[in-house]
Parts: sequence; structure tokens; C-alpha cells
Amino acid sequence: MDTMGTRFVKVIFFTAGLFLLGSSHADFSLPESIQIHGFGSVGYFNTTDNNFFGDTKQSYGDIDFWELGINGSWRPLSNLQFSMQVVSRKAGETDDGDPRIDYGFADYSFISDPENLWGIRAGRVVNPFGLYNDTRDMPFTRPSILLPQSIYFDRNRQLSLSGDGGQLYGEHRSEFGDFFLQINGFMPRVDDSDFVNTIARKFPGEVDGKPSWGGRFTYEKDGGLLRLAITFGQLNVDYKPRGLVDFEAGTFEFEPLIFSLQYNAERWSLTGEYARRRSQFKDFGPLRPDTEFTGESFYVQGTYRFAPKWEA
Repeated sequence: MDTMGTRFVKVIFFTAGLFLLGSSHADFSLPESIQIHGFGSVGYFNTTDNNFFGDTKQSYGDIDFWELGINGSWRPLSNLQFSMQVVSRKAGETDDGDPRIDYGFADYSFISDPENLWGIRAGRVVNPFGLYNDTRDMPFTRPSILLPQSIYFDRNRQLSLSGDGGQLYGEHRSEFGDFFLQINGFMPRVDDSDFVNTIARKFPGEVDGKPSWGGRFTYEKDGGLLRLAITFGQLNVDYKPRGLVDFEAGTFEFEPLIFSLQYNAERWSLTGEYARRRSQFKDFGPLRPDTEFTGESFYVQGTYRFAPKWEA
């Protein structure tokens, strides 16, 4: 049986083999246009009232949370780059450790000067979502062991992380600050088991992504001293019943609106984000009448860097 432990060992040996291969050919170096990086982490959880990523209510907690990844990029031309990342992630029942592609896209910039950068990305592109979604895939870029779950749901991580489609992006730098814009058109990655259960309420059925979109506008002052952002978009999903069930083919719409604010001083940072999320179920039949509801959530988080390599 290919258990979590054996999968973890396989990935460890595979990663170690890459390092051994590299060390045995010390005189070999990649071209400057190619970069390869990797990361790994193990998390420990112990909870009092509810399980999270495994059986964490037990007295000694649980180490059922680890991440291993490798990413690379190739820039054959000054304005063209190809990037991809493969991740193996174990997180309770939400991720089973099987390797998968977090993102993989071609990036072409058609305007590039000291004040402006405009371009397009095509493939599996990262969704612009709040302040941290762009980098949530790498453990050391997160300000805490887990991102605030009021905004960044780990249960539906791959659904929110990236989608298959394209992105138009732009940057403008001025004496008043820097402005950033990303707009995505994509097909959602709806193969998260928790997301499927949320839509179908555990009745047999399938979900398929429909054309969706999302965008984010960001303002930064003094190289990131102050960061303001607004995120908006619409996620569209079709549900198709399977077998003898009483649900009819329906649709699900999810519209997030997120306001983000961050202040970064030399030793400390203060971050706050507020989300207003509209959800709508339509055409599921009489057992589930058309419904629409709006949820709200927020968090405030502080970080203090008390040493060059330590923060709390």
C-alpha cells in the first residue's frame, strides 16, 4: 500500500538524488537563463476542540502537514519567460501528497521601461487574491505557519491558488508611488474534494469549472512601506448530478471583494484584510431552492522582526 509515509520517503529520496547528481557534477552549471529552486517544510499541530489537518486533538498532536516543491524558469528572450512549479503536499484529508503542478505559464512582456511594465501570461496562472495568494505556495513567504483562514482557505487551496487561462498585468512607477494591476480570465481548478462536497452536499455528482475572472489593483508607497489593494472577481461552477439523486443540474457563483492594507516599518509590520463574499446556488431543483447569501470575514496580524533571521 502506498501510504503517506512511503510517498514522503519516495519524494525525499528523489530530492536527495537530485542533490547528489548535482554534487557529482560540480563542474556543471546551468545557463544564466535557467533557474531551479526548491523548498521543504514540516508543520506540527495540536488543538483542543477540533481536528485540523489530521487527528490534532490527541495529546501529542500531529505532524500530518508537510510541503515539498521544486520550481524553475527559463528566459530564452529578454521579454519571454517560461515558469513552472511542482509540489507534493500532505495536509490531512485535503492533500494526499501526490505531486501536482501549482502553476506553469509563459510570460511575455510587450512594454518594459523604467516606469512601465505590461505583459501577458498564459497557461496555469496564479490568481491575484489578497496580499499573499501570489506567494502562498512557498512556506517561507508566509507570515505565519498558516495564512489567516478567514481570507485564505486552505481547504480549497488549489482552487484559489491558480487557474487555467491567461493574465494581463501592468505596473507603473511614479513619484507618487507604484501601481499594479492584474486581471485573470480562467477555468477554475475544481478537483478539490472539499469544494466538491460543499457544492453537492455529499450527493453523487460532478462539478465543472466555467469561464471565470478575477482582478486586483494594488498601490505601494516608498517601496512597500504602505500597501493598499482591492481584489474582485467571479468564480463560476456547473454541477451535474450522477446516479439516482434528487438534485438537478445547477450552477454556483462566488464573488469575492477583498480590501487589504499593510504597513511595513523597519522591524515590524501590521496587516489587515476584510472580505465580503457573495455566493449563489441556482437551478438545483426543489430540494435546494435558489439561494443567495453574503459572508464577511477579516483579520488583523502583526509581525515583529527581533533578529535578522527571526520574527514573531
